Amino acid sequence: MNQKTMRYRQHWDSYWRHIVDNNLQGRVLWESEPERFAGEEIERFRPFINQDLPLLDLGCGSGKQTSFMAQHFNRVIGVDVSPAVVDHARQSNDDNGRVDWRVFNALNADEAVALHDEIGDMNIYVRGVFHVIDKKDREQFVSTIETLLGTEGTLYLIELTVEALTYVRSINRDGSIRFPKVVQPTGFNNASDQESYFPSERWELLASGEDVSLPTIPLEDGKVGAVPANYLVLRRKI
Repeated sequence: MNQKTMRYRQHWDSYWRHIVDNNLQGRVLWESEPERFAGEEIERFRPFINQDLPLLDLGCGSGKQTSFMAQHFNRVIGVDVSPAVVDHARQSNDDNGRVDWRVFNALNADEAVALHDEIGDMNIYVRGVFHVIDKKDREQFVSTIETLLGTEGTLYLIELTVEALTYVRSINRDGSIRFPKVVQPTGFNNASDQESYFPSERWELLASGEDVSLPTIPLEDGKVGAVPANYLVLRRKI
């Protein structure tokens, strides 16, 4: 593993270790209840996937969404770059052994090849991960996704919009929400970014939506926030 990918893993592991050791999961913005979110998400991408394939939650974090999806698919794999949060997910989720929890670095091409060699083609669910990947590393991130999808898998990508940062600042004026240092202050634009990272000559667009949101944890007033987001359902052109 090169220094770049090692630093990426260390940043996230340090963040999640601090969250887990200090019982701060309730201050992680995206740790929303899965029933509020994953249930809606599943209905968006289920019509387009081969359900005989495993479903990979890429960047599973605490695994709450992953465990919920395991109630709806035959095989679910939850992977994250942080060993601390994968261990936490394995211990804290009552998934009855339905989820295969793994430490995985999406910026490491060798790890991607090894995982695909072991499991084969898979569907991939990516929730709010793309914006934390440094721009210079996104080509490798997409390459990893291509490797894991193989020829039969389908990608569901939901990401923050360019308006999301302003919204998040507006609901975090007291600084109570904890963000990792590696978060990039950029959003995903379905038009320009889709063509940059998932160009039409290599990817088939199956579905998309721009007027959606990522629900948050309950805020100080007890209400759940709605961070502006958009989504894509994509399949490789082989």
